[in-house]
Amino acid sequence: MLSGSRVVCMIKNKTAASVNQNAQWLLGKEIAVGQKSRREPLISVLRKSSLSDGIALEAIKYVVASMGATDSALAKDLLALMNRLAKSGEGLKAIEQGCKALLSSRVACLQEGRKNALSARSDLIFSQTASYLAGKSVLDLGSGDGQVGWRLKQEGYAVTLCDVMDFNTAPMSLVKYNGKTLPFESKNFDTTLLLTVLHHSENPLAVLREAMRVTKERIIVIESICFNQEHRRLNMLIDWFYNRVVHTGVFCPFNFQTPWGWEKTFAKNRLRLAPITNSDLGIDQQVVPEYHWLYALEVPK
Repeated sequence: MLSGSRVVCMIKNKTAASVNQNAQWLLGKEIAVGQKSRREPLISVLRKSSLSDGIALEAIKYVVASMGATDSALAKDLLALMNRLAKSGEGLKAIEQGCKALLSSRVACLQEGRKNALSARSDLIFSQTASYLAGKSVLDLGSGDGQVGWRLKQEGYAVTLCDVMDFNTAPMSLVKYNGKTLPFESKNFDTTLLLTVLHHSENPLAVLREAMRVTKERIIVIESICFNQEHRRLNMLIDWFYNRVVHTGVFCPFNFQTPWGWEKTFAKNRLRLAPITNSDLGIDQQVVPEYHWLYALEVPK
């Protein structure tokens, strides 16, 4: 497990060559680690202004830029609207609707921009995970738009897409499930993917244990992680804004952990960490400036 001081060093020294330049404001920022993050509702964060406006503004700039928005004042106006509505006592649903209306009035083709922004994501995730896949049968659990699974299928893997909601845009069928019990026999897949899924799950442990039940060899997890309370608040804002304002209907319970917090969770569930080249993926995706961590987990026999 990485020590806190080593994580700080990695963040400070991480190269930004493959990272969207709009996210470089977070790279190199010293983050105090080892502090326990309190769980608090996002509406409380907004009402109390407990997240730095500068950090929040850069995060929103990043997301709207990735959607193709060229209006340089848009992020500032969105943040001002969020703060005003929150402080006037409005709930998250009303704030979501207000932000959606503002976005639609200023960005002509928001969903097309989102589609374009996601186009490189499947290739990136394939490059990050391919060497850790065990066998040829793969369950993409929480498959979202299905494009990662489709990329794997094109490489010769037998892929099953599965999710609680249907956002599938891939030319493959999707298996919907109830979020509790997977409709597959035990040890049915060589590898299961959980790609930024657990922090969106109402019961992450139940999802993890079902993944263990249906998997023979390995579970590959990519998670959006946080290092301290300020970082957690930032993740909450980014997650909510992207999945509830730009996108629609994605469940956001904000189940974020530190990298070592996830390691403890996996260890408690008898999942052993497999050796990998680089767990620290950093801010790697062009869509949201979330800090990602990769785990390859050996399923107990």
